[in-house]
Amino acid sequence: MPVPRPAGALAALCLALSPLSAEPPVTGPPGSDRAPEALDVEHLARGWTSLPPAERAIAARLVAQRTDEPARLMQLRILADRRAAPAVRRIAIDAVAGWDDPRAVLPLLDVVAEGPSGPAFAAVSALGRWADDERVLRRAADLAVRDVAGVRRLAFTLVGASGDPRTLHLLERGLADSDPTARAAALAAAGRRAHAPALGALIAALGASERECALAATEALAAFGPAASGAVPRALAILGDSGADAALRAAVPALLAHFTDQPPVRAALGAHARHPDRAISTACRLALGTHGGVR
Repeated sequence: MPVPRPAGALAALCLALSPLSAEPPVTGPPGSDRAPEALDVEHLARGWTSLPPAERAIAARLVAQRTDEPARLMQLRILADRRAAPAVRRIAIDAVAGWDDPRAVLPLLDVVAEGPSGPAFAAVSALGRWADDERVLRRAADLAVRDVAGVRRLAFTLVGASGDPRTLHLLERGLADSDPTARAAALAAAGRRAHAPALGALIAALGASERECALAATEALAAFGPAASGAVPRALAILGDSGADAALRAAVPALLAHFTDQPPVRAALGAHARHPDRAISTACRLALGTHGGVR
């Protein structure tokens, strides 16, 4: 699909439009250095705030295809622009996520601090490579005690990407959070970090009435592998409960896959391998296949 031509105010900020031929330029994914050469990024940055929303989106997509220094500075400027549409900021976030450039840390943290939103969650994901940066650790500690549950959820997601033991107290705090969305983020973080002291809380959360917590706990326990043997009885009960949430029942086999040497587990998975719910039956067959069973 051809890359949209800059128009209006954006066109005035390009040094030369003539190189933009009718044929689409050879471009790569965001962060690629194979980008349109006709765009004068430094000139564009000076006029960024005067661009209409639609032209900002075009400009952001074009700049995201470049990795030179002016383009990087432009991405940082877009991140800092709270007036920019969420979709435009997401373009910049996706671009800087591929950098190995610590200058991106503070702008990304500022997006996170604005509160729960599509760009904020994208920024948390982009910060994964700097999860143990002191600035990220300090911001996570600050966000973890905020009154807004969505902000705490972002904090616990950041903690999940960290390997620094100083953040474990934040993880423990999240596991006891009163809000189910924040607690679910902490449960998921415990799984990503394979935090053994959290096994008790994860197993208890299998029976949580809040769907997001039960799902997060199930997926986290699967990451522990054989160490999560204490969860098997509850997992079997969920799989066999026709009244349980279907998505939860479909998530359980990945946990049980580590215990197919136990006859009750193999029997339960085999019994549900032809379940009418395709997600459940497929998950059970995959769990059996993990250890050489029937696919």
